Parts: sequence; C-alpha cells; structure tokens
Amino acid sequence: MAVDQSSFVVLDGHHRVEAARAIGLRRIPAIILDYSSEKIVVTPHSISKEDVIRAALEGRKFPPKTTKHMISLEGHLFHISRIEPDVRLDIRALR
Repeated sequence: MAVDQSSFVVLDGHHRVEAARAIGLRRIPAIILDYSSEKIVVTPHSISKEDVIRAALEGRKFPPKTTKHMISLEGHLFHISRIEPDVRLDIRALR
C-alpha cells in the first residue's frame, strides 16, 4: 500500500485496505511517499494529483482503475507498486 506523507491518502492498495478491514486488522503495512515529488506521476494526465487528494479528502471515490500512479526511475516510468517492498509479517502482529 502506498500513502501520501502529507494527507495520508491511500494512493495504491485500496483493495488491500478493504480486505484488511474485512478481517479485522488494525494495522496495514504501507510505504509513505512524498506525492508532491516530480518523480511521481498520475495518469491519465487529465486528472491531477490535486484532484486525487481533494477527491479522497472529500470522500469521493474515483471508479476502480481510473488513475495509475507511476514513478520515474532512471528515466523510465514504472507503476508505484514497483517500489513497494514485500512484507512478510505474522498476521497476528497486525490485529
């Protein structure tokens, strides 16, 4: 799961959040990102980062797969999940 460091808006991993809630987890491993970084890009370009944050803070959800969050690494764009580490924890630690 990827989360903006300023607003704590979930950028990637919404389905994981819903699954975690459904099984009663109180904690969810996440990577905290500086969404204002120029290295992070939202597509399509018709939706801005500000649109994403504003919609989330107002409780408005975009339909699934409306946006993709990409990160520029060494001149190439990759889905943000590329930098999310594998997390292997005993699920009991998250309750």
